[in-house]
Amino acid sequence: MPVASVAQKTVSLPEFGEPTVMPLVTRATYEARIAALVALGRFDVFVVYGDREHAANVAYLCGYDPRFEETLLVIVPGKPPKLLVGNEGWGYAEICDGPYERVLYQTFSLPAQPRDRLQALADILVDCGLKARQRIGAIGWKPFGPGDAGFGENDARPAVLHRRHVAQPCRR
Repeated sequence: MPVASVAQKTVSLPEFGEPTVMPLVTRATYEARIAALVALGRFDVFVVYGDREHAANVAYLCGYDPRFEETLLVIVPGKPPKLLVGNEGWGYAEICDGPYERVLYQTFSLPAQPRDRLQALADILVDCGLKARQRIGAIGWKPFGPGDAGFGENDARPAVLHRRHVAQPCRR
């Protein structure tokens, strides 16, 4: 468009009014989204990481907005999805009423929060239904350091869910 045809105009905003109904995404919609993900058939299991800055994937699939702490949604076909949350997210995950079962994973808790019921992530993932040699679709990422009860290099647990087994299928 030539510059000569550009003009500045004053326009008024349309009147939208006040909202009268709160938008609501139904539980059935979240269940259908999870079913569609599973139906892709490319993976045996999905693990979806979320935190304040990376909330959209988890929120889209189950309605939980990880506004306080990190979270991990574990989807194993044929089982109810599991939502791993820290101390702050525990009550919030219950009132969100998404299509998941809550699992307390205190490593996701804020600094200086209690860690008195801390379980290792590998043990929780086995309880969720993850097994050796599964194709795991990892959505998002989370680095672990020493003492995080994650996948430490000196982890004495069986290698069924060691970091290299979880991350390897996702590389291209």
